[in-house]
Amino acid sequence: MGLDTVELAMEIEKAFEISVPDIEWETVATINQTVEKIKQYKALQKPERDLFNEVFTRIHEALDKMGLIRTALTPETRLNTIFPKEGFQQSWTDFEKELDLCIPPLTKADFGVHTPERRIFGIPLNKPVLPFLESDIGRLVYCICVLNCERLIDSKTIRSEYEILILVSWITLEKSGADLSDLYPDSSFTNDLGMD
Repeated sequence: MGLDTVELAMEIEKAFEISVPDIEWETVATINQTVEKIKQYKALQKPERDLFNEVFTRIHEALDKMGLIRTALTPETRLNTIFPKEGFQQSWTDFEKELDLCIPPLTKADFGVHTPERRIFGIPLNKPVLPFLESDIGRLVYCICVLNCERLIDSKTIRSEYEILILVSWITLEKSGADLSDLYPDSSFTNDLGMD
């Protein structure tokens, strides 16, 4: 483990009030693996909570109130099928106000500006950033939960595996300095997020 990942492990232990032997942290390379490790040491509070569906319902209600839902909404529904092509930036801003939660910023790619991939000796130096509006509702729920983690989750009373995932993701985002667009449950701390 490098210094970044050691500090991350310490921060996670502090947040969850657990102590994991260093030798066990050596086998953890991704956010999902961290969640599995925490589950071995942290008992969930009862009753369990379905944070994903709570935020999904808030999104559904906000979009419905804005008149943007034309078909059944599922976690797989693509955002670019909901937000109008004309004026999507204003709709995105209005959506954030209606939802009353921070939402992910749109990327330059959403506005048609594509960053070319740069390489040195065939090794990519940057990843192309995809338009956020090509994501689905499930990705939107995850990003909203991470961005609003402090409002949505009490780290002292973790009540679901999804809450563990969100809290670990939020801590990782804070400690790594990575961009939200690079953060996924299967993100590798070193390969995807640039931690040592």
